[in-house]
Amino acid sequence: MADSKARNAVDEMNRVLDVGPPVAVASLACDTGFTRRWGHGAIHDRTAPMTHHVAMTYFGAPQRIEWSEGGRRESSITARGTITVIPAMHEARWDLHGPIEVSHVYISKARLRACADAVGSARGDELLDRVAFDEPIASRILEILAIEADAPDPSRRLAQEQTMDLLCMRLVHGSSVASTPVGAPRSRGLTRWQVKTITDYLGAQLSRPVGLDELSALVGLSRFHVCTAFRLATGMAPHQWLVHRRMTEAKRLLHDPSLSVTEVGFAVGYGSTSAFIAAFRKSTGVTPLRFRRQL
Repeated sequence: MADSKARNAVDEMNRVLDVGPPVAVASLACDTGFTRRWGHGAIHDRTAPMTHHVAMTYFGAPQRIEWSEGGRRESSITARGTITVIPAMHEARWDLHGPIEVSHVYISKARLRACADAVGSARGDELLDRVAFDEPIASRILEILAIEADAPDPSRRLAQEQTMDLLCMRLVHGSSVASTPVGAPRSRGLTRWQVKTITDYLGAQLSRPVGLDELSALVGLSRFHVCTAFRLATGMAPHQWLVHRRMTEAKRLLHDPSLSVTEVGFAVGYGSTSAFIAAFRKSTGVTPLRFRRQL
């Protein structure tokens, strides 16, 4: 182990997750590993510093994910095309609010350093923490590696190495310290009271449409700025947050057998049953009736 304080990344994931990562049998050069696609449950735990950088992408129904360390906090939604990056030696609290399908890669510091050296990037091996960050190219590369994890043919090793190199290159250019301008602010979002004001207001307005003009008036920002600022502060646009909150409330209401699906849809702001069913299926992967039958 490169650092006596660090835990092996796979061992730490085994400790934190209820289902351990299914790592491909043969690891790649520089002790770099990857997994197939698999599912695990909610997470409410703190990860210890790890020997490797961990990157992951998501499949299936989205879930809210939150990261906190000291006074910093970030949150987002695990949509398809997003990635999460846990840099080596990073320690933080993670909260994933529900089961998820994922694939992981475990990139050694030596592997990323070699990539950064190849492109002349002085700090390209120092990754930034990313929480369900919109990165469709890196996400697609992770998906390809997850498929390769199920390919036992040794002749695929070269293709796997090249794919991992592509991912490392993408991380160096898009998720490293070197890719962020010196002095660039980490966040231009809202203050805590502004976030609370908006989310409290949205939570009280589930049954009707809400416009940006209403939100901007609440916190004294222009309608053009409030959407971007809210996303920077919470990881979601106001509309995404509202949909997520509506789906949470819809799931709660579906536990009540006296309410029809149509009534639940109206209660959370959908003007037609078909619109509610489509939104619910997009969010959860199942229809409201299927969800109710599974209770």
